[in-house]
Amino acid sequence: MLTYPLDRRCVRGLYDQLYGFLRDDIERGAIAPGQKLPSKRTFAQHLAVSVITVEAAYKQLAAEGYVSARERSGVFVNDMGPALRLGSALGGEERYRARSGEEGAAVEADAAGKPCSTWVAPAGDVRYRGGVDNPAGAQPFGGASFAGRLQHCEGEGAEDRWTQLACGHGGSALAVSRDVVDLTGRQGGARVFPYEAWARTQRKVLSECDEPTLLRAGQAQGSLELRQAIAGHLRGFRGMEVSADQVVVGAGAQVLYPFIVQLLGRDRVFALETPGYRRLAQVYASNDVALAAVPLDADGISVEVLAKTRASVVHCMPSHQLPGGMVLPIARRRELLQWAQGAEEGAAATAGAAGLPSAAFRRYIVEDDYDCEFRMAGRPIPPLQAIDQAECVIYANTFTKTLGPALRMAYLVLPPHLADEFRERMGFYSCRPAPPIS
Repeated sequence: MLTYPLDRRCVRGLYDQLYGFLRDDIERGAIAPGQKLPSKRTFAQHLAVSVITVEAAYKQLAAEGYVSARERSGVFVNDMGPALRLGSALGGEERYRARSGEEGAAVEADAAGKPCSTWVAPAGDVRYRGGVDNPAGAQPFGGASFAGRLQHCEGEGAEDRWTQLACGHGGSALAVSRDVVDLTGRQGGARVFPYEAWARTQRKVLSECDEPTLLRAGQAQGSLELRQAIAGHLRGFRGMEVSADQVVVGAGAQVLYPFIVQLLGRDRVFALETPGYRRLAQVYASNDVALAAVPLDADGISVEVLAKTRASVVHCMPSHQLPGGMVLPIARRRELLQWAQGAEEGAAATAGAAGLPSAAFRRYIVEDDYDCEFRMAGRPIPPLQAIDQAECVIYANTFTKTLGPALRMAYLVLPPHLADEFRERMGFYSCRPAPPIS
């Protein structure tokens, strides 16, 4: 029987400690793939804890893909997939656990998602730009029909037209009741925003800051004070060891995505999840990059299909895929990082002292963590960025869900080498929010 020293005086809860011990043993192979974990009641009696404690630990492990529950059979350990090239064995994941266990806290709130519209690659006259091959299971973007349909879904009546396109209703009008609950996420919930606290904070800032501070041009990456606060929040809540120099704040995510294109280059192929958030396809297509749609399976984005494309950048939502809602399990996360760590053709000749390919040959993952603050229960799912040791993850988040879409504020966390490149090549930009807001 598994035995762990649970400390009732520790700031971490008993279920959190048990989850951490089990996760450590699974990762280092002490608990083998396929092995059955003790029943909840038996394990609880053995450890002298409640059944709810064991159940909560098992649920968190299942949410992250470490175990699977089989009806009337028990809880079994999953195969963790390929080992990653890390600085030390599982160093990145240990760093996440240390930071999130010490300072992090699970957020229990009503789940909120991005707008429920999905982009759909239509069948028929679509084509790849730049002669990109069409692998099995992948779909192209950029054809005249697709662009025309996207254009048709803008302007007055756009929501109805897009719903008809995405759901296959053709040109018929949709009968919509007046008593409809808006679940698109485009509007903040009434009487939910803490207006009084927001107004009080605004008055405090305006009264304490002098005029030059409020009116200063600032840095291209955004207010230093805000970037420091974001870095501190990510360190405590998401277990991410980042500095303010890596953070780039912009007036909304749609402003920041073109920055990624400019940093990485328009000659790359960008892969997107399908079905997925349609506005991503619009933004990237408007920046004249080739797109490849990668299908989802029960666990999330298919890395096998991704590897068959010529994509060197993938934009995905590992912690809460939209619209599927699935969480990318740990084995698939490792596969995705393994794909990113694989250098493109010619990378070997340009590898640096650390053995990493040059920026021109690297593959990148854009991790869209748009609603990580919202969870019904349990710990936040660890981000890819926190376990990435190869500087291949670009982390993206927004304040749209936590504060509201009207504020137009989002941020990127760039790998150190890309942060340096941003300051060198793109330091002339000024797309940050106004100082009184930020």
